Amino acid sequence: YWALLGVAWGLDSFLRQRNEERERAALALRASRLERDLVEANLSNLREQLHPHFLFNALHSVGGLIDEGRGELAASLLAELGELLRALLDREPEQLAPLGQELELAERYLEIEGARLGERLSVTFREEVDASRALVPSFLLLPLVENAVRYAIAPRPAGGVLEVDVRREGDALVIEVRDDGPGFPPEVLAGEPRGDGERRSIGLANTRSRLAALYGDAAALELTNRVEGGARVRVRLPYDDTRTPGGPPA
Repeated sequence: YWALLGVAWGLDSFLRQRNEERERAALALRASRLERDLVEANLSNLREQLHPHFLFNALHSVGGLIDEGRGELAASLLAELGELLRALLDREPEQLAPLGQELELAERYLEIEGARLGERLSVTFREEVDASRALVPSFLLLPLVENAVRYAIAPRPAGGVLEVDVRREGDALVIEVRDDGPGFPPEVLAGEPRGDGERRSIGLANTRSRLAALYGDAAALELTNRVEGGARVRVRLPYDDTRTPGGPPA
């Protein structure tokens, strides 16, 4: 009797442990799926929110060029805009993409803004060859560049300078977007709504949340004002060029 009771107790304990392990595994799987859905939702929202900004500006520029009788340049700007929109809309909503591809998107966007702003926009890219092969969150760079043009350069009659610096520091990839504008307002540095009534920058907030979801504490987005004047956005994340684009970080 005691032997049978012991076997029954052992079997019951074993089954309870197996059920608990299954429940933990199911919870972990659901958490992983929720995290993936969050990252993909943020990516989708970012694409939808980013497009109207530069699309409106670009179309406004085309109208201005036509009014000035510069039809050839207007047609060229429309062609560039079409190529950029096609590149944005044709891309799959992958979590990761090669940095070189992100740099190409940013360059196309800046070409459009260059046609709109003319000599008021000066752009410098500095990139290490091996850094451009690294995988980064999709649409990581474009909102940072768009934010700098929109707030630091376009509103100023004299325009300004935009610098994009990409480099590898040991096991980390560092991306910096710098401008010589008025710098970030204190509320933006604190992550609060802008003093002019605008919401906190969608691109910056979305980028920060995606980095946290994908890399946890291993990645960071820092906003600072430069001593010499202007703003700096610095992204630091693990360097990795070994995984397949679209795959989740290890």
